[in-house]
Amino acid sequence: MTFGSRGDAEPYAALGQRLAAAGHHVRLVTHAMFAGLVEGTGVELWPARGRSIRDLIDSPEIQALLDGIRNPLRLRQLVPLVEPDLAALYEDTYAGVRGADVVVASPSTFTGLPALDAAEAARVPLVQSQLQPLTATGAFPAPSAGWLAARSLGRPANRATFAVDELAAALLTRSMANRCRRRVLGLDPLSVAGMRERLRPIHGALVAVSPHVIPRPPDWPDSVRLTGWWWRPPVAPALPAEVDDFLAAGDPPVLFSLGSMPVKDPRQVTETVTAAARDAGVRLILQQGWSGLGTGEPAPTGSGDLLIAGDLPHDAVFPRVRAVVHHGGAGTTGRALLHGRPSMAVPSFSDQFFWGHRIAESGAGPAALPLARLSRPALAERFLALATHPGYRTGASGIGARLQAEDGCGRAVEALEELTRSVGLPARPVPS
Repeated sequence: MTFGSRGDAEPYAALGQRLAAAGHHVRLVTHAMFAGLVEGTGVELWPARGRSIRDLIDSPEIQALLDGIRNPLRLRQLVPLVEPDLAALYEDTYAGVRGADVVVASPSTFTGLPALDAAEAARVPLVQSQLQPLTATGAFPAPSAGWLAARSLGRPANRATFAVDELAAALLTRSMANRCRRRVLGLDPLSVAGMRERLRPIHGALVAVSPHVIPRPPDWPDSVRLTGWWWRPPVAPALPAEVDDFLAAGDPPVLFSLGSMPVKDPRQVTETVTAAARDAGVRLILQQGWSGLGTGEPAPTGSGDLLIAGDLPHDAVFPRVRAVVHHGGAGTTGRALLHGRPSMAVPSFSDQFFWGHRIAESGAGPAALPLARLSRPALAERFLALATHPGYRTGASGIGARLQAEDGCGRAVEALEELTRSVGLPARPVPS
């Protein structure tokens, strides 16, 4: 079960495909907009109602709270706006979970609540899926700790950030979750302690991150398995003709994309990014993303050293660009590293700072430049470094080679089968 952006859904589709190939009956509970991800894979799509994350972000009421995305105290104002959608997800998730042997889902705030409670109501064990490491450790801070996750704070403080994050998630979601638990599932309400307990990997966890980027912390329990990223089999998707033409017309460009992240002033960000690219002397593909960067520009299909583009498949465009500047999402970070491209994060909240730090620490790019501090001179300096620094090219290509040799989905299938055996389930489905 997963709800979120395409970057959230793709790893589950990839894992589902490999589980189906191993003989399991796989049902993916998600929004219907992601049906194309599982078409022809043997995975059953179980479409869920409620507005998607994209619809929520585009809604006027959420737009009015855009600043609150960086202010945890204001996040409580989101609760009454999303609760009707969450109730629908509870109903559809419970219907999808009934009769299952095991649920695989993230415990993340809001989107993870339906799976945790539906699994409890249906009495089905839940193995956590973590697209970023969510299990407490002293090795690094909680990824969702925002700017605090941009460096190690020392072992005691690192571990403390996980406790704070767990408590904050419980306090933020408790009232809404308890109403859905009672009204939709007939479950008793949980205390704050109970809410915190259910966020922990009782039956184990699959962490979809490479040990080449995040070495496995020695203080994790054995039931938490670091598998590597979950990617679908390689394909060669086509790029739009104007993108192909632009790529062929000069030196490899830098790609700038904020993906699914909203921004308050897309025009200002567009002006800053395009001016910085001119100052650095690099060609630029500016991806519009959910924030609509470049919308209304005089040359929307590209001119000279600038191309403004819509959604582009990472596997098609990343190998053909010089570097990638992105919002710092887990999936985009992994894809840039997989393709051996120097990259840099422009984080604004949650785990994006964590991934920006990991890129720099691995030698694949410069230090992150937070979106709140985005400026023409600072970005131009980083554009130039990404395009010319030989160390970044070497670091990124070395990590890329190691990631390409990994089989994250295969390791996840093996780990899931082993973890489910520990709760009395067979390793393979019994043929009818």
